[in-house]
Amino acid sequence: MDESFPPLPLITNLQRAVHVVGVHLEGALGDLRLSQGEMHVLSLLGYEGTQSVAQLQRNVRHRPSTLTSILDRLEKRGMVVRRINAADRRSNLIELTPDGHAAAALVMEAMAEMERRVFAGYPPEQIRAFLALLNSIPQRL
Repeated sequence: MDESFPPLPLITNLQRAVHVVGVHLEGALGDLRLSQGEMHVLSLLGYEGTQSVAQLQRNVRHRPSTLTSILDRLEKRGMVVRRINAADRRSNLIELTPDGHAAAALVMEAMAEMERRVFAGYPPEQIRAFLALLNSIPQRL
């Protein structure tokens, strides 16, 4: 990174933006009574479909115990089911139930609306560059 560019404000601003997004989603979806972690898992399953626990772990980057707690809560609420992975009987697949699909659809729509508001007026090439930068962060840490 260029020495003239102070590193702290970038990460601080990124953390602030993530926090604001989470708070906004909690407010927009308050009737669902979902945590930010639960919304994250539901959106991933909604966008990408059934995943193994290992795949979800790679995607959400929570500690295994945190992901297990999230899945336990979602399963208790009837939004996901765990089933044995036929391709690898040592692992479980996480699948949305009909209630989970309905909740995931609401989460994804709230996220899409937020994206429309946040990115309105930006040229597509700037949005693509921003997304490329965001997508590179997990690989660099």
